[in-house]
Amino acid sequence: MDTKDSQGKVDEKKLMDLHVKMTELEQLELNRQREELPRSKTETEYRQFFEKEKELMLLIQDSIIVRANAKIEEISGYAVEELIGTEFMLYVHPDELPTIMEIYRDRMEGKEAPIVYETVIKHKNGEDIRIEAIAAKVTYHGNPADLVIVKKLNG
Repeated sequence: MDTKDSQGKVDEKKLMDLHVKMTELEQLELNRQREELPRSKTETEYRQFFEKEKELMLLIQDSIIVRANAKIEEISGYAVEELIGTEFMLYVHPDELPTIMEIYRDRMEGKEAPIVYETVIKHKNGEDIRIEAIAAKVTYHGNPADLVIVKKLNG
């Protein structure tokens, strides 16, 4: 697993932040499975988990955005409701798409894939937005998913 940033340096803080979020999400999933909680209760817990995050956080499953927090509108121009249920690749800059699809596919297949990487997404207004993504494979409703934390880069 690649634990280096785009400059080839290990960023321990980013890895620790991601690990904490992965652990929290995995714990929610384990509780859901163990207790067989009503769907409404688990959905409330997942929603609260995403809402408390200060950075943009997405959960992608089978290439579909299944969860996002409100920070997405600030960065992408899209409201959460516009993105949920759509394919994440629709928002990736066309020049970046082959690389991002390979990273996503490798991660979901359990192959080595970068944890921290930079890319470009498209804002709703058409503007190119440079971002840093920090991502890891997690389990959501019993199936693999990609937990992605996104930070807008300057310039």
